[in-house]
Amino acid sequence: MLSACSPAPLEGEDVSYSPPAWMADVVAQDEEYMSAMTTCLEDRGQTVVAHGGKVGMETLSDEDGQTLPGVSELADEAWGECSALVPEQAYISDDRDLEYDRMFDTVECLAHEGYPLAAPPSREAWVSGSVEYSPYAELTGADEGGTWAVEADEVLRLLEVCPASSQKLVLLDSTDAG
Repeated sequence: MLSACSPAPLEGEDVSYSPPAWMADVVAQDEEYMSAMTTCLEDRGQTVVAHGGKVGMETLSDEDGQTLPGVSELADEAWGECSALVPEQAYISDDRDLEYDRMFDTVECLAHEGYPLAAPPSREAWVSGSVEYSPYAELTGADEGGTWAVEADEVLRLLEVCPASSQKLVLLDSTDAG
């Protein structure tokens, strides 16, 4: 009798979990968007930070941490030009019912990665907009301010494994993460 070549599951490993198909599509679209937006912004002299489908710009500051004169205006202009040229990812949706389902998928994925979160709000509360919730804000403790509860490098890894769909509530600046 022949047996499968895959290793036996680790103790406590959830062998029944497999990420929903939309997550792979999100990661692929994010890569394409980040590449195009990064090129566009860099062509306009900006320093870019991009991870997990999110793109941001670093701003130059003086030794006191004050943004140098004109830098913000140039960054805003570059962002406006590039936003007009580079289409957003196709998966981004204003359908809050769909986003609620995807949010639950992200919560389940994070739990599978070893980060169980408190239960999200009810569908009715979230869809109506009376309550906001982001799995990554919950994971990092970003809603509470201060340092992150999870290291920035780990958050960036998780964004590749458990993408957050259209939710953009993820800090890109690891120096803000503590």
